[in-house]
Amino acid sequence: MAVPGETEAGSAGTQPCRGIAWWAHRDDADERGSQLSRSPQNHIGSKDPHALKIPARRAECSLTENARTPFQAEPGQVNLRHFSEVGLRTPGPKALSGRAYNRMNDDYRLLHDLCRLFLANRAITEDAGDWRFRGFRLDMNELFERFVTEAFWSVAKSTCLTAHPQKEDRLSQPPSAPIRIRPDVTLCEGVRTAAVVDAKYKRTEDKLANHDLYQAIAYGTALQCNRVYLLYPATECDADATIQVRHSPIAIHVRRIDIGDPRCVSHVEQAARTILGEAAEVPPAPIR
Repeated sequence: MAVPGETEAGSAGTQPCRGIAWWAHRDDADERGSQLSRSPQNHIGSKDPHALKIPARRAECSLTENARTPFQAEPGQVNLRHFSEVGLRTPGPKALSGRAYNRMNDDYRLLHDLCRLFLANRAITEDAGDWRFRGFRLDMNELFERFVTEAFWSVAKSTCLTAHPQKEDRLSQPPSAPIRIRPDVTLCEGVRTAAVVDAKYKRTEDKLANHDLYQAIAYGTALQCNRVYLLYPATECDADATIQVRHSPIAIHVRRIDIGDPRCVSHVEQAARTILGEAAEVPPAPIR
C-alpha cells in the first residue's frame, strides 16, 4: 500500500499509455542509481525502499515535461500517415489461385477455399466436385422454424395482432398430469388466441402425417382457437389444403413456402400477411 503522496511503481504499467510507465521508470532508475552509489551495503535479496515507490509529483511532471507525448496529439492526426497508401481493392475470382501451401500456412487452406467459393459465385451442393470443402450439418427443422417465426414476428408489427414465438401453455387440466404445449407462433389479439402456426420441415409422402394433424387439433383445443396453420416447404408438400375437423370448429390449413426461390423471404412474408389477415377478420367460433 502506498503512503499519501506516493503511488506504486507496479500500477504505472496499468495506465492507458505506455509512455506513463516508461517515463516513471526512467526517473526512478536515475534516482535509484544515485541511491545505490551512496549505499554500497545493499546486496541481492535486500530491500531498497526507493525501488518500490515513486513520488506522485515526479510521475506527473514526466507527463508535462515532454511536449511530444501522445497526450498532446490533435484528434484524428495520430498515426494516420501509416494508412496513406491503403486503398479499397475488390478481389477477383482468381485472387487466391496458384498458392503454394506448406506446414507453415496449411491452416489457411480451408479458409482460402471458402473465400474462393464466394468469389467465384459458387454454391454448395451434395454432388461431388473439384472443390475441397469441410462438410457440416444444419438442423433444417430448427432453421425453417426460425425462418417462419421471424417472418410472422416482423409482419405482425404493422397489424392488430401480436406474434408470440414459442409461447408455452397448458394442454392438460388439473389434477391431471401436467402436459405443456409450445407452438412455433401464437397469434393473439389481446387475450384471445386468433391463430396458431406450426412449421414442419418434413416430407408428407402424398398425404399429411396423422401426428401432425393430432398436434394441430391439440393446439386448437387447448388454446380455444379454431384456426391452426401447418407450414411446409414447397419441396416437401404437394399442395395446399384445408382440413375441417369432424364435430369440431377447428380447421387445419396447410400452406406451402417455396424456400428454393431466391425470393423466398418475400414468399414467407406474403404468407404471413395472408394468415394474419385471415386471423384478424374472422371471429372465433366457440369451442365446446
